[in-house]
Amino acid sequence: MRYGIICFFVLLFISAAQPQTYPIVDYKQQFIFTQSQIVFISQDSYGFIWVGTANGAFRYDGEEWLNFSIKNGLPDNQVISIVEDDSLRLWIGTGFGLACLDISNYYNPRFINTELCRSFKHQIHTMYFWKNTLWIGTALEGLYRLKNGKIIPSEPDSPFNAPVTIFGIGEINKNNLGIVIPDSGVYIVDSDFKILRKINDFDGDIPVSLSTNNQDQPVLVGGVENLYWLDLEKGRGEPLLPVSITGKKTYFYDIHYDASKTAWAATDRGVITWSPGRAEIISESNGLPSRFIREVFIDRENNVWIGSYSSGLFKLSKREAIAYGKDNGLESGVVNTIINETGNRKLIGTDAGIFKIENDRLSRDERFRRLDELVIWKIFKDHDNNIWIGGENFLCLFKNNKLYTNPYPRISKNMITFDIFQSTSGIYWFGTTDGLFKLQNNHLELIQEINGIPVKNVSVIEEISDGSLYFGTNYGIIHHTGEKDIYYTPENGLPARLINDVYQAGDGTVWMGSDYGLVKKTNNHFELFGEEIGLNGISITQILEDSKGVLWLCTENGLHKFENNKISAVITQKDGLVGDEFVTHSSSLIDSDGRFWLGLFGGLSVINPERTLKAPAAPPKILLKKAQAYKSQNQIHSFMDYEVPSIPFGLKNIIFDFTGLYFHTEQDLSFRYRLAGLENEWSDINRAGEVRYHNLWPGRYKLEVLGILNGKICGNKLEKEFVIDRPFWLEIWFILIVTTLIFALVYLAINFQQKRIKRQKLVLERKIQNRTKELAITKAQLESIIDHAGSAIVTVNLKGKINTWNKKAETMFGYSLAEMANRSISRIDLENDIYPFSEILAEVDKSGELNQLELKKLTRENKEIDLMITCTHLKNDEVYTLVMDDFTERNQLMQSVLNREKLLGAIGALNKLLATLSHYINNALMAISGMAQLSRLDRSYMTKLIETSESQTVRIKAVMHSLADLVQSLNLKTKNYVGDEYQLYDIEKEIQAYTEMISKKSNTPFIPPGNKMDSNDIY
Repeated sequence: MRYGIICFFVLLFISAAQPQTYPIVDYKQQFIFTQSQIVFISQDSYGFIWVGTANGAFRYDGEEWLNFSIKNGLPDNQVISIVEDDSLRLWIGTGFGLACLDISNYYNPRFINTELCRSFKHQIHTMYFWKNTLWIGTALEGLYRLKNGKIIPSEPDSPFNAPVTIFGIGEINKNNLGIVIPDSGVYIVDSDFKILRKINDFDGDIPVSLSTNNQDQPVLVGGVENLYWLDLEKGRGEPLLPVSITGKKTYFYDIHYDASKTAWAATDRGVITWSPGRAEIISESNGLPSRFIREVFIDRENNVWIGSYSSGLFKLSKREAIAYGKDNGLESGVVNTIINETGNRKLIGTDAGIFKIENDRLSRDERFRRLDELVIWKIFKDHDNNIWIGGENFLCLFKNNKLYTNPYPRISKNMITFDIFQSTSGIYWFGTTDGLFKLQNNHLELIQEINGIPVKNVSVIEEISDGSLYFGTNYGIIHHTGEKDIYYTPENGLPARLINDVYQAGDGTVWMGSDYGLVKKTNNHFELFGEEIGLNGISITQILEDSKGVLWLCTENGLHKFENNKISAVITQKDGLVGDEFVTHSSSLIDSDGRFWLGLFGGLSVINPERTLKAPAAPPKILLKKAQAYKSQNQIHSFMDYEVPSIPFGLKNIIFDFTGLYFHTEQDLSFRYRLAGLENEWSDINRAGEVRYHNLWPGRYKLEVLGILNGKICGNKLEKEFVIDRPFWLEIWFILIVTTLIFALVYLAINFQQKRIKRQKLVLERKIQNRTKELAITKAQLESIIDHAGSAIVTVNLKGKINTWNKKAETMFGYSLAEMANRSISRIDLENDIYPFSEILAEVDKSGELNQLELKKLTRENKEIDLMITCTHLKNDEVYTLVMDDFTERNQLMQSVLNREKLLGAIGALNKLLATLSHYINNALMAISGMAQLSRLDRSYMTKLIETSESQTVRIKAVMHSLADLVQSLNLKTKNYVGDEYQLYDIEKEIQAYTEMISKKSNTPFIPPGNKMDSNDIY
């Protein structure tokens, strides 16, 4: 009776949701699972997922697929059913018999009971393990039981005998089993195979499947038209679904309950879910790749696995996330704004007009069809429930069921309206690209500048509890108190320039979403929260607050939960959102039921964060896949089968591979590991990597592996111990023997060495004696050479004191060795020596040597002598060596040569001087001779002849006078003729001066030599 009432209310209140997209994972596309025909899905006690296909059985661990086919031992590749018994054995039913797979070693499953399985060659249709018995339903061969290693057929007179086909076997309760035969109905039997009753009243429908995992829920029977609740009291099936769900005919292949007691059914129209009061069909319009679903299975994590007949394997793991996008009627993938118009109606503004969602049904809103082609940026409901709509180049008002377009043309012309707001005082504010509009008493005012700062691109308008307003712009934030306006920019303390949203939390704190992160305003102080608190996206477009006072930040990289001044969780596309990037400051909201309506690039997502972030029903199970020791690629040994294996030292290179049985979002699982005994720190690795250790030293080690989900440790801790054996050469007895041998060898070697050293010592002493004699001879030879050298050789110490003084030095300077030993070398410096020995030694310290330095030094007799000095000083040597040669005689000889050259030069110069004088005398005589000849021809030249004769005679006299003076003072009247024979004394000037003096005394005109004379000059 109780379930009859339930069914009545189900039929009365059931509703089918409008198409909405679910985040469905397609394993053919994302996980390279190539099989298309999926017949059966199950999960073993370890947690592996098993999939029966037309090409064998596949085992999935969240990372890779392991295939079992006729090549491995299956009698046929068509796998129809997979059931695990209580002994870690998988029974695989195929199109041509039975196979048994031992999975006790999960890393190395193997086929067993081959003889038993070969004897059973019927096509298996369904199987179920119950009460230590494997119940086997075949096609046209009836029902069999496998118990205690024997296959027991049904009695000949049993309704389960051939040629019937068993379609379904399932547990009705703890004591009874249900068996479905399409032509007969549902049989209820006990553990002794006794038929208790038969139910065949299903409103004329044919039963073909039976629900499993009932968990004290109503037993459901699937027909070829509807889904039925099996009413054991009435002995009939009560239909549960209306025609709007099932249509005229729907074939129910498989039925399972999930952890929330919702039934999931695989049908030829998609997946149908049922719970008291609600039913839904999930098909291609909801994102399901195929509507022909053959199998549905709920795993321990509450993931829904869906097997299609021709399109492969799918999984629905984020059922709490609902999506509205282009695939289910939302014609734009960009949701810019959303408001809650009434309790169950929401308006959605997109890049393609306005939609409404009412009772979770998406459709166009007929009131706003004129705006279908427009980009909607903001929908706002004012105090009078009028709806304002702003967008690109337009502003509309919906009032009294009438849509007014462009009620204020100044706002709509060539601009975008980002935000619309009505303050508590009734003033309307419009944020646009051109500035801030204020509408009061039907008077519209445009504000484009405040405090000298431009007001442009006003993206958000928000009023806080004290009645003041905030306007967010791309220059900063404006705080409008009514009395004054304060414009905060980066220049006066604001940590960001672009403000996307302003929100006052329940505790009164004012928060701002900016392009640099979250900004907290306290009085006039701003605090920035960015990547350092865990923000994956620093551009915050909107701030939401849930019923618990927790802030949620909408960013370009998902939805961030902000509590205790840090990010505690992130929800992104991998968690079921249609995208990661949020659009505007008004594209999301939280409804009264706590559901988040999130407008993103990609569409609209509806989630309950608590369910989304809830830990999976079953934590990951960490298993070791591979543990191998190797020396080379040809010498690999597995030690998976040993609890604490001992590994020979020669195989000291180790490989580990592990996996985590986690299917909610496989790629989110990673691992943290360390090798105790070698490492103290933990290392991270993704689930596709291997861990290798090389050249491990003998000892005991333990591999420790942890599963990591969303940064938190989860699941079991995997541990694998092993021992690297100590080789014999590291054993104590071997070390003692080797040590003793080493000591003996060392003793013998030392003894031998000592004897050899003694022999070598004697030989060496003889060599030293011989070398000493040789060195003494060599030293004497060197001293003799130095003592009799042609140059003075002197050595001085670093202080300039003389160490050695050879005989040449004694001869050269007149001092004996006894007089000069330990005396300063400066003793032979001149009194005012321009280059004393102290400077010479200092210069040699720097350069290492001085070569052929010509200097004058002083002898014992105070005689200056010319020396050529070479001084050397070897590195790390404490002695300077001076080699000195006396160049006095050489210099005197050179002076004599110079004097002779000067004399020869003077003689040559005198010859040239005489030639010059002869030239002047000849010129004078020629002048007189020329005048004489003219006078013979013309007597008028006689006077001129006389004058010329007198003047030239004076000139000749001056030349002779100059010659006498020059001869007497040749050195004074000539320059240095050596080297420059043309630098002669200019005698012409002296002759000219002398002639002019005579002319003045005699009043005779002076005619310079070489001047031409005309006839008037001769008389």
